[in-house]
Amino acid sequence: MAEAHCLLLKMELSVAQIAVDLNYHDTGHFIQQFRPLHGTTPRAWRVTHQGKPHLH
Repeated sequence: MAEAHCLLLKMELSVAQIAVDLNYHDTGHFIQQFRPLHGTTPRAWRVTHQGKPHLH
């Protein structure tokens, strides 16, 4: 998920493209894996966290 976070924050890729880039079978599967860990969808997480400083 760390790579997903970086892609969501730094790139203008769609959630679907990020799912493909991370070798998920489909966007739905990626979202199903993401939501329990973060309590929200990747898109909503992106909106909440873009522009905030992150230490990596």
